[in-house]
Amino acid sequence: MKQMKLLLLIIGLALVRGTYAHKERHENLTGSWHTIAVAANNTAKIKKEGPFRLSLHQIIAKDGKLYGEFSERKKGKCIRLLLASHKTDKENQYVSIYSGANIFYFTHVKPDEYIMVTLYNYDGNDITLVLMLTARQLNVREEIKKKFEELCLYNKLKKENIVYFTKHDQCEKLAP
Repeated sequence: MKQMKLLLLIIGLALVRGTYAHKERHENLTGSWHTIAVAANNTAKIKKEGPFRLSLHQIIAKDGKLYGEFSERKKGKCIRLLLASHKTDKENQYVSIYSGANIFYFTHVKPDEYIMVTLYNYDGNDITLVLMLTARQLNVREEIKKKFEELCLYNKLKKENIVYFTKHDQCEKLAP
């Protein structure tokens, strides 16, 4: 319980301070994206219908926040999610609330091609590490996938912990 209170205090401070202290340029990340792969130390979070089996469609920068437009598949239907994140004082660090509290970093960024994200999800007493590879195009070069696999190994995630998205996972048609 103390850990959760401390985490909420940290997130609260980050939201207040981060929103006003940083005016970073996010324009280079805005626009269309596709989830290529996700990995996690708790694979239940990325299995079919798991909370982090999310397909990113778009990043929007507005009012000092970044918004991710995602979809998730629930009971066979694709559901749209718009998740807000707030910049903290740390370089490339953001916080968001989704399936618990999240602190994430843009680990590797090539704005015209791909983004690799490292996310820590705090859900009750559980802490889950989630890595995500997104790209501007559905087909990415093999060296980008290899770089993502190396990031996973660096974070002690085995290849078996990586899920590569299929066209079915992309949820391109959303439920009404």
